[in-house]
Formats: sequence, structure tokens, C-alpha cells
Amino acid sequence: MKRALLGLLVVCVSLGFASVTMAGENANAGISLHLTKPTTKAAICSAFDWRVGNVDPFKTKGQPCAHGMGQWDIWVVVCNGSDSLGVAGVEFGIEYDGASGSGVDIQSWRRCADLEFDQAGWPESGTGNLLTWEPSLNCQMTNLIPTQAKTAYAVVGVFSATIFGQDQMGITPRPASGRMKVADCGAVEDDLTDALVARGGFATFCTNRQGYNYCKGTVLGTESTTWGKIKAKYGEN
Repeated sequence: MKRALLGLLVVCVSLGFASVTMAGENANAGISLHLTKPTTKAAICSAFDWRVGNVDPFKTKGQPCAHGMGQWDIWVVVCNGSDSLGVAGVEFGIEYDGASGSGVDIQSWRRCADLEFDQAGWPESGTGNLLTWEPSLNCQMTNLIPTQAKTAYAVVGVFSATIFGQDQMGITPRPASGRMKVADCGAVEDDLTDALVARGGFATFCTNRQGYNYCKGTVLGTESTTWGKIKAKYGEN
């Protein structure tokens, strides 16, 4: 147990608790959102499994409002991680319409990592989280999609949400650090903040616009930007 806790501590130090920033093998990783209708599985984290075809891990758009309102599961997934060093930590924020009964309302959050260090109020809009897996015993090295060989995926967690109207939900930097990062199982981190447009993602509801999912393999570019610019560029109708 002591070894496990020490392993988690190393990853936590790497993800924003230290001033040193390193570049590792997750430089091409991304953090995306994926939509499914609510799962009935008790072990919800294992429900995200492309190999058995029980979810569509690329879906980023709810149907138009006539069909898109109601209950959705919104998954947070790290994709295109290192197949040799895996994924052991992630930090990010979220943003959506935070008004009750308007747009996206999150009912619950279920983490799929071993530990989390969430901001007060999480998962409210404008908050962030830092999550870790024990690197020596639970390093995330699963390849969920056979057609994308030699990459690791990590299912970070899932929001249970009710949709009341037009909205979009997006990945942002974690407010506490202003950064979006992925760490490998050697506690080496990659800072993806400056590539947020390409490496982040957002889902849309009750709109004709598609969301954006880096895991689809469509790269928009690695420009530096703010979340406001992202919304202006890919915003809703």
C-alpha cells in the first residue's frame, strides 16, 4: 500500500504540484468528450469499450432539440497516449451553461481513475479536476480502438447529464493551474495547453453544429488560443 501511495504522489507532483515542466511521450495525446445514452451497467467505467461495440466513442453531437433533450452520459477520455509509458494522470477544466434548467445540467460525476483532486464545486461549469492512476499497478495502456494501433487510451470518468436546450460543453485548462496536461506512468508530464484547439474537445446539444473530437484523428492545428476564441470559432448556431 505504501508503494502504491508513493506512486500516486509522484504523479500528483508531476501534474501541477511542482514548478518543473517536462516533455514526454504523451505530447500527441488529447482529452476528448464522448456522448452515449445512459448505460445500465453497474460497473459504469467498464462500459466504455469500443471492442464490444456497446458505445460509440466518437459521438460529439446530441440530436436536435426535438430528440436531443433528456439524459446523456458524457465521457472524458484521454486518447492517442503513449503505448510504451501509458497514461497515469490528467488535469483539465470544463465549461458549459451553468444555469440550472438551461442547456447542460450535470446530475453526477463518476471518476474512473484511482484518485482525484477536484476543485471546490466540481463539476460545476468553470471548475477543474486532477486525476491519477497508480502507475505501477494500474497504468492505463489499453488500446480501445483496434484501427488506431500503438496508442493508449484512458477513460477518465463520466458525467450523467440532463439536457434542457441548446448548449455546448468543452474541455478547458484547469483553472487552478491554467494548464491542460497528461502524465505518463513514469511521472513525466506533457503540457497540452498551447494546443488546446487541437487536443481538447467539445460536445454540442440541440444545435446543427458538430462537436469536435481529437480522437477521430482530425487535427485542427496547434494554435495558442483561449476558450472564448474556441467558442467563437466553433460556436453554436
